[in-house]
Formats: sequence, C-alpha cells, structure tokens
Amino acid sequence: MHPTFSKVAMVLIIALMIWRLMERTMRAHIENAKTTLPGWDNKKTTKPTAFMMMTTMTNIIVAVLDGKRHLLCSPNSRQIAFLKAMGLDESAFIDPHCKCQPIIPLKLASTG
Repeated sequence: MHPTFSKVAMVLIIALMIWRLMERTMRAHIENAKTTLPGWDNKKTTKPTAFMMMTTMTNIIVAVLDGKRHLLCSPNSRQIAFLKAMGLDESAFIDPHCKCQPIIPLKLASTG
C-alpha cells in the first residue's frame, strides 16, 4: 500500500469522526434542552444532520482587516440556532481562541 494512500485514508476517517460528533452534539443539545432545530423547508427537526448545519453556514463571510477578523453580516436566527446547538456563538468565526460549551453530558460521553 502506498504511504500517501494511508495518510489520505486517515484524514478521511478523522473527517467522518468529526462529522458524526457534530451530529451527536446537536442531537444531545436537542434532547437536553427539549427543543428542535430548523430542518429542511424550515420544518422543525429533532434529528439534525451535519449536512443541514453546513448548508446553513454557507453564507457566513469573514473578512480580515488590519489583522482582525470581522463578520460581514451578523448570523441569522437559523445560523445562531445551529451554533448554539454546537455549544458555540458567533465569536467562533472571529476569535481563534473561542471555546465551545460542552453539550454531551459526562455520563453519555463516558459510555460512548
């Protein structure tokens, strides 16, 4: 097996793990907060997908001026709902030191 192939395969595996963690985090938020997120066609959902979140964030534009990051427009309510479900706020786009709030309870995190 070519060494480059194994590196690409490892990147793919890590990306899929992150993708799944995003879904698990959003669904844990929904369960903990007893709420829903906006799904397709603005219908409420209790099973958001990472693809839903990614397509929601496509209009976020960050500009760097004088070494500082700025959002060109504020996130809309749909984007804020997904950020909140991920334990983030809009500072995630402009603050490189932003930290998320843990969503998955310790009890759930330890059981896998």
